[in-house]
Amino acid sequence: MYCKQKKYFKLVYYPTLLLALLFVHGCSKDSGSGGNNSQNSKGNLSGSITPTYSAFRIVATSGGSSFISDVDGSGNYKFEGLKYGSYSLQIYPVKGYSKPSPVSVDINSSNNSTNSITLSPSSTDGNMTYTLNGNSYSFFYPFTAAYYTGIGTNGFLLDCQTDVPSADHWSLSVMFDNFNGPGTYPVTNEPNSRFDIIKYADAGATVSVWSSAYGGSATIIVNSMDTISHRISGTFNVTAKPGANASGDMTISDGTFNNLYYEK
Repeated sequence: MYCKQKKYFKLVYYPTLLLALLFVHGCSKDSGSGGNNSQNSKGNLSGSITPTYSAFRIVATSGGSSFISDVDGSGNYKFEGLKYGSYSLQIYPVKGYSKPSPVSVDINSSNNSTNSITLSPSSTDGNMTYTLNGNSYSFFYPFTAAYYTGIGTNGFLLDCQTDVPSADHWSLSVMFDNFNGPGTYPVTNEPNSRFDIIKYADAGATVSVWSSAYGGSATIIVNSMDTISHRISGTFNVTAKPGANASGDMTISDGTFNNLYYEK
């Protein structure tokens, strides 16, 4: 979304005063043949991000003012109506890419462009850790995910899996609705509020399920949520009761999710 301001001036004709003003203004170096003042001039800025879909948002900052441009499906972005001056561009990546250092650009003409900005893949993005029945696990993207959409009312979903290509692996999934930012969220046994632990064994032939839907419980604490970068962090603990092909309780302690990119 771009914000454009319109200014209106009313010229009152006073011959003597107007002549004096024209004389003074005619001595200004900023007037030029077109009467433009660089302090009030505005221009556009465009550029691209590679790989395509590696970033979703860019914020341009100058002198305490910030402007946002979303990155389109071709990796392009554009700012319109930026005052002449120096700007710092912060690129916000999607999951699986590192957040780069800010890029400095100057707006000094009606149309400005930047070279293509390339983002680097990250092997340590979106970390989740937990202790499951005494065994510790730690995972990064692509085995972690978060979604703020499509579950009940203001629903949120966290997901984590061990080595998916392997026939035998674990899957954790927690969903809860009525989500409204940082805070403590109890997860019970309602359709839109549950914590599932699934074990795939015997080359995937046996699927065992434990869930708070069977009488267990869980608590999710969201410690921080950045709505500009779409990143979220917090902790969780759970006791899940056995269901199909399962026996005994499953407990998760010391669960954390750190800097997860959430899709919305």
